[in-house]
Amino acid sequence: MTYFPFELTSRFLQPTPRVVVLSDTEYKKYQAELAEKELLVLTSKKNRLEAALADLDNEIKEIQTTHNLLPSTTEVPN
Repeated sequence: MTYFPFELTSRFLQPTPRVVVLSDTEYKKYQAELAEKELLVLTSKKNRLEAALADLDNEIKEIQTTHNLLPSTTEVPN
């Protein structure tokens, strides 16, 4: 097998992973920022789901009203 000079050193030319050293306080601040972003995403998702649920409730009531399918308000005593 023939090796060319660039093949012998090619593994040394690979970029090394980036390493960042943080103090404990910087790391806690970073974790808090990540938590705030995640909280914002989850709150937004919750609001969208609540709005979708309200739309479904309105659609159900509209169908029940349109087709006279509302549950009776008087119950039969046992």
